[in-house]
Amino acid sequence: MHGVDAFVGRLARVIDAEERAAVAAARAEPPYPFRATGPGTFVVIGPHLPAVGSLLRLGDVHGRVLRVDARTVTVEFDQPADVPPTGVLVPVAESFARHRSALRALRGHRLVVPLAEGVVAPFSPLDVPASGLDADQREALGRALAVPDLLVVLGGPGSGKTRLVEALRAAGVSTVDDVDRLAWPELVVRLVDLRRVVLVGEDRGVLAEIAARLPAANVVRLTRRREVPVEIAEFCARLCGQRPPTATGHVHRDDVFAGPLAFVDTSGLPARRRRERPTRRRGHGFYNPVEANLLARLAAHYDTAGRDWAVVVPHVAQAEEVTARLVAIIGAHDRLRRNVGAQDFRGGDRQVVLYGFTRDRANLDHTRAALRSTRAGEQLVLVGDLPALGLRDLVRERRGHDEVLAALTTRRA
Repeated sequence: MHGVDAFVGRLARVIDAEERAAVAAARAEPPYPFRATGPGTFVVIGPHLPAVGSLLRLGDVHGRVLRVDARTVTVEFDQPADVPPTGVLVPVAESFARHRSALRALRGHRLVVPLAEGVVAPFSPLDVPASGLDADQREALGRALAVPDLLVVLGGPGSGKTRLVEALRAAGVSTVDDVDRLAWPELVVRLVDLRRVVLVGEDRGVLAEIAARLPAANVVRLTRRREVPVEIAEFCARLCGQRPPTATGHVHRDDVFAGPLAFVDTSGLPARRRRERPTRRRGHGFYNPVEANLLARLAAHYDTAGRDWAVVVPHVAQAEEVTARLVAIIGAHDRLRRNVGAQDFRGGDRQVVLYGFTRDRANLDHTRAALRSTRAGEQLVLVGDLPALGLRDLVRERRGHDEVLAALTTRRA
């Protein structure tokens, strides 16, 4: 059990470090003066807004931010709160008590040895009929139905993870998806109530660490690669310096852009309008109101047209800015969580991907990471200062900011 003890001890240190970081971040966060408009709704006064999901304190009562709509913040309190007409919401750190409790429970859990040492029970996979799944997905489902403890399924964007997770859950298999996005403390919380589980995600982070310990029988790789329009495939290959996704012939249908790859160039706007702005919130980076407005308008356009879409930006602050503007246009805040991301987005491919650079001197490493396995099945739209980014030679269709905004306004009318 030495391996288990070392594993649990390491996770305890990770939890301690994350708690210290959370406390430091909460202390660095400014308080939010407000004017109350209801029992749990507040108009925040000042330049900064809390993040969705963050924890705030009003007097002795704690609450979590459910929604940020323009300047209005909706908070769900853990008990009835005496809300004054005006006051201050104070950021507080998340409690890690549930993570420590879960870690204590994990020490004697049947999954701790597979997680810590990669030692698992033998099993024989079941044969699964086709039922709309490809060969890799059927293999994963057959193993998942038979495995007595732990199975890992690895797959890149577009490999069919979302469809597989649906099939696993329909078959009653306990499944945790997007595990590559989780840190160990959160994963432990999700595992302690499960006796056997399938972990699904990309081959990175915590999931890659777990997969590396397991025998081959307990790891399934989804190998399918998406097909994307030739223009998108070539752009991503040239930008990222790697083999492109499988290119396919594509009949382009879009009433805003002439081709499947387009760049909306903001360089024609006055510098004071197009430039990014810093936020005081630690780790939230920059936001760019002009780009956020255009991304939100484009997303709303494609949403109205019934097309699957996603917005990807480099900074948390910009993702929040886009989300707030989209909520004001189309509502559906819960759905937007899956469609707007600061690093990536969740839930499989999209017909349309909108990428905003946010900064004139953007770090193209983020862009490469976001587009390396691009999920844009029909349309990829990039928004930013094209000359400053140095991407002019990679883009055929270049449209001005005001030109696109006018086109969207005309179509909306």
